[in-house]
Amino acid sequence: MKINGSGIIWILGLLTAFEPMSIDMYLPSLPRIVEDLAAAPGDVQLTLSAFFLGSAVGQLFYGPLSDRFGRRLMLIGGIVLYIVTSAFCALSTSIEALIVFCFLHALGSGAGMVITRAVVRDLYDTAGAARALSLMMLVMGARRCLRRWSAGSFPPCLVGARSFGCSTALA
Repeated sequence: MKINGSGIIWILGLLTAFEPMSIDMYLPSLPRIVEDLAAAPGDVQLTLSAFFLGSAVGQLFYGPLSDRFGRRLMLIGGIVLYIVTSAFCALSTSIEALIVFCFLHALGSGAGMVITRAVVRDLYDTAGAARALSLMMLVMGARRCLRRWSAGSFPPCLVGARSFGCSTALA
């Protein structure tokens, strides 16, 4: 099937960028999270490990689940999980809760990484898929330009763990 129009490619590119943007916004806030939650630096680093574990688990399961239950349902479910857990990350008052929510947050972001590629495979022939994937990678590259709006650069009213959750929910 051939699809004309780059609008869907931009949307797919943005969905693919959820996970890397979350990391880009999260890393600068690690020192502030140590202060805000009065946690040990090693415990705060566990949130990053939990994020990557959630990402890996999500990528393992979203493909087969989207084949079984449909791309749209699983993508919407992943986006909802991503947004809801962003809010929970922002509202976390303990490092233990933040670790759990970071895992679930990454689990939700995995939907964008996996299902968007499956959608490209479904919609495009070989040449069209190559073009679509290269344009999606362009969007991924452009996300680096947004780094200046990362959690480490937010105004003082949004700091630490709360800025991570707020910034990823808004992203």
